[in-house]
Amino acid sequence: MAEHRRIRQLQSQTTLAKVLWVVLIVGAALTLMSACLFGSQNPRMHMLQISTLAFLLSRALIAIGDINRPFRGIVHVRPTGFENALGIFQRYGAIHSSH
Repeated sequence: MAEHRRIRQLQSQTTLAKVLWVVLIVGAALTLMSACLFGSQNPRMHMLQISTLAFLLSRALIAIGDINRPFRGIVHVRPTGFENALGIFQRYGAIHSSH
């Protein structure tokens, strides 16, 4: 149990490596720039395509950043499971100590 707790604490403090963030951001920028080369005859349609692609790429990077912090942010691990486990341990510990 102590080992699993230590692993959770380490995971909550570690983040994605800087090189991985560079690869993700540069990849998103290159994808967006390559999409600019595939132009449409209609400039408004082309701007709509580029804008939606930029929006999707930014949302993906935001999601990766949020998931990168498992105990904070919009998507996070709630303490409910840990609290339930603590209650079970306390209940069974009280039963076993009374015998």
